Amino acid sequence: MDLEGATVIPGIVDSHIHFIDGALGMLQVGFFDVATTASWKARMVGTKGELLDGMYVGRDLGFPPLQGIERPIDLMDEVFPTTPAVIFLKSGHAALANSAAMRSMGFTPGTRITDGTIGNDASGRLTGYLFEAAAMEANKAVSGHFSAATIEEAIGLAQRKALSYGITTIGDNTFSPYNLKIYQQLQKHGLLQMRVRARSYGRIPLTAGLMAGLGQKKLRLIPSGVDLERVHYHAMKHFVDMSLSVPDDAGQAVEPGGTVFLDDRQLKDIFLLYPQETHAFHVQGAEGIERLLDADAKYGGRLGPHRHVVDHAGYASSEQVQRIHDQGLAVTIIGGQTFDMDALIRYYSSVHPEGGEPFDPSRLLDTRTKVRMARGALTSDLPYGMDTLFANYPMIDGLNPFPAMAVNVTGRAPDGTPIAGTEGKTITVEEAVRAYTANGAYVLGEDKSFGTIATGQWADFVVLDRPVFERDGMGLYDTQVVRTYSDGKLVFDRSDTLAYSAPAPVPIRPSDYAVSPGDRL
Repeated sequence: MDLEGATVIPGIVDSHIHFIDGALGMLQVGFFDVATTASWKARMVGTKGELLDGMYVGRDLGFPPLQGIERPIDLMDEVFPTTPAVIFLKSGHAALANSAAMRSMGFTPGTRITDGTIGNDASGRLTGYLFEAAAMEANKAVSGHFSAATIEEAIGLAQRKALSYGITTIGDNTFSPYNLKIYQQLQKHGLLQMRVRARSYGRIPLTAGLMAGLGQKKLRLIPSGVDLERVHYHAMKHFVDMSLSVPDDAGQAVEPGGTVFLDDRQLKDIFLLYPQETHAFHVQGAEGIERLLDADAKYGGRLGPHRHVVDHAGYASSEQVQRIHDQGLAVTIIGGQTFDMDALIRYYSSVHPEGGEPFDPSRLLDTRTKVRMARGALTSDLPYGMDTLFANYPMIDGLNPFPAMAVNVTGRAPDGTPIAGTEGKTITVEEAVRAYTANGAYVLGEDKSFGTIATGQWADFVVLDRPVFERDGMGLYDTQVVRTYSDGKLVFDRSDTLAYSAPAPVPIRPSDYAVSPGDRL
């Protein structure tokens, strides 16, 4: 075919994404550009009427506006005396909540969250801060508050954007049978063009049990018309440690990955109690990676042909990455973290935890090693972007795969500035495209069905506006998708200038729920 300078690649497979959370973020109040306490309060006052199903929800607030504020709950209560209000911070591992939201979530000064922290001051009063698992509990509570119509509207908006970026398959950290049921109902009614592979929240076995059940027709939980090749349950998600981005005032560990949550006994239980499950493990630091690999070697490999997933492995040695491959695991790579390479290296080089090993910059965010040794898959982390990305490059949409490809190919920021620490860690354009297509399908265990353009594969492919393989990788920053096809059907065309209007909500009957409406997470 004469493509007149365009390029055809397989459909993008984003194998690790928080799609519904990110989709709902499109309907929520953004704080990514707020830099001071005064502007944070002004943004809340100016948007306090922008509620979702009666709740105020904000996204992407950075830590600078909170410097020196021990009790953000007081300021939030001043603006929202009776309305529940929750604001999620940029790292995705922290949140703020006012008193009304704390009450609605059942959080008190005495509440204890495994692997999380609910902030209390010296007097034993709630401060409003929620860290790690406590923030994730808040996220689940907020997500469970939204009506089906709100979630469907959000999915529709985010799906259109995803298709405009060539994304045809997602591995979604939905964490909820309720959300999986909505995906299935949308697909049944012809409103879902993407393929969805859903993950449960592994620390709550009920979620996995119900979501796995939604993948079994014999349980009669799936109504007629749902195509399991397009929407089904994939893996149980677990959190081994923290994130790479740990602010100075969060009171957390300073080693990459921070506190390790799961010990050998807990990892053993995960593998042995759920032998039929595929497991995905969020793990960033060397200690957590080593602990996970040891547990998998002891208990994981003998329990069936599962391709378990190591999410991120942000600070890993080449030997650990080789073990990931040798033990039959897959690994995902948050493409946008590379924007923060210089800042993270400077931070971790400046702190020396007592008794810890010296920080080795060569082990941080080594995309090349993961792609070449272990078929690593580039992914977004929508909506959880790193601080540098959202603060310095707000023009970059965290969902867009092409800037993530560009920075990992070139080691340069959008303006061409070299990013220190990327030397020896970049990949070729061909490897970047493969990492976002074939390798993504490998992570999902479906590389025989999609991820390449070949006989016998589903016809998911994307037409780009330029010959990306023949130019400098910097061109990836500006690459646009001309058309996107799923199963050979056109699902996005950039020449279509008609304004998008969300279809009428799909009715979800009580009998359609995996859990009752009052019990959904």
